[in-house]
Amino acid sequence: MLDLNEYVVYGTGNPRELINDLYFWTWNVHSVLELIEWLRSFNTDRPVQDRVRLYGIDAQLNQGTVDRLADYLATVDPEFLGTVREELETLGDERLPAKYDEHCGNRIGAADEVLGEIRDGLQRNKDAYITASSRRSWELACQYVAVIEHSIDQKRATCNPEESRDLSNSTEASLDVRDRTMADIVDWILEFESSNRIAIWGHDAHINRVGQPGCEGENLPDSLGSYLDDRHGDDYLALGFSFGHGSFRAFRKPTTTADRRGRPETVTLEEPIPDTIDAMFAALDLSCAIVDTAAMSNKTVAESFDETQNHFSVGAMYDSQNPERHLVEYDYTEAFDIVCYLDEVTNTRPLDQ
Repeated sequence: MLDLNEYVVYGTGNPRELINDLYFWTWNVHSVLELIEWLRSFNTDRPVQDRVRLYGIDAQLNQGTVDRLADYLATVDPEFLGTVREELETLGDERLPAKYDEHCGNRIGAADEVLGEIRDGLQRNKDAYITASSRRSWELACQYVAVIEHSIDQKRATCNPEESRDLSNSTEASLDVRDRTMADIVDWILEFESSNRIAIWGHDAHINRVGQPGCEGENLPDSLGSYLDDRHGDDYLALGFSFGHGSFRAFRKPTTTADRRGRPETVTLEEPIPDTIDAMFAALDLSCAIVDTAAMSNKTVAESFDETQNHFSVGAMYDSQNPERHLVEYDYTEAFDIVCYLDEVTNTRPLDQ
């Protein structure tokens, strides 16, 4: 993502190639490329210090960050890199999610052995490293270590969920760690850029203020939004989305690593599922709507928002035979400050099509 940021801020690189290097299929689409090019155009004639920056906040996978850290150490202290290279190569996850990675335990062990040593080395040699690079580069290197630690914490929660707080399974344990670390990275970005404003692009399940929906048990995973709400209060504005019908792309629920690496499919929802907030919006016969959940003038909408509502929520995986499996519940007045509704949505188009 930092290479893509260089394009957005300075025009360096080819945006299509940089998006492809992100290795997330959700990014590798025409609409994202159009957004990136629009951001570059927006920035072009602005003072450098007033240009929009683009950062990633999700530390699920660490290979790109491990590579960046190794490149930095190769520049400022190749001798030190030689003493930690083997462990760095082991803890790099080769862009494999933990639940499909048979070497997950080895990566956790390597991280436990070497990350503290690298962090200490960065601090011990701070002045020399800044002289050999820059203060900003050194600060980024320190953050690389923190991001790798975040990714290892998620792998630990997936592989050893019993070490996490009382949650029902490894998926929920990993979600809990994932959203906490995303909130930590958001706060780091604000401090690093000396900024008091940031726009976060994520799924409703992460953005909402109340926690991860659709999970079981009494202790539910916290959401990114709930962490930011705790830390920033009313300065955090949560914006959710709803749609009535249309097409989107998603994977069928995978059973093997090969399935996970296949191509997502285009699926269509012909009409909203009954008795959902989405169906309520559709009944208003609006092409789009923006609702302030704290100040609603439409009585029908206001009454619906006063109680918990089902909401159709699909992510990367979709069960087209059982769309009801993707219903979650929100009290919208608590979960979101604003809800945006689109009556019809269309699927994204991959850059190679």
